[in-house]
Amino acid sequence: MPSVPLWFTSSSFALTRYKFLWQIAEIDIKYSGYLQRQQNQIDQVARQSNRQLSPNLDYHAIPTLSMEAREKLTKVKPLTLGQAARIGGVNPADINALLIYLELHNRQQSATLAKS
Repeated sequence: MPSVPLWFTSSSFALTRYKFLWQIAEIDIKYSGYLQRQQNQIDQVARQSNRQLSPNLDYHAIPTLSMEAREKLTKVKPLTLGQAARIGGVNPADINALLIYLELHNRQQSATLAKS
């Protein structure tokens, strides 16, 4: 059996290791909600990656998209949300904003059809 270095068993090393583990636990607790929300957004985009986008969609009418995303999406005209997510210059926040816009747009159309 290999011998363990003396510094590895010293009380100062144990205290340092304890502090390090405490910091990891503290960070996990502080950011767990944020990380879970991010994971939910990633999962939602993955589930919606085959969602069709209208070729006539006016990306400049979506104010929550970054200007770069508006320009790139208008130029490329992706057919699905997955294609849009893979365009350089279109970040995850833009994809999330696009998802929200599409959901709101669909709800407004459904409400209009229900009134008719």
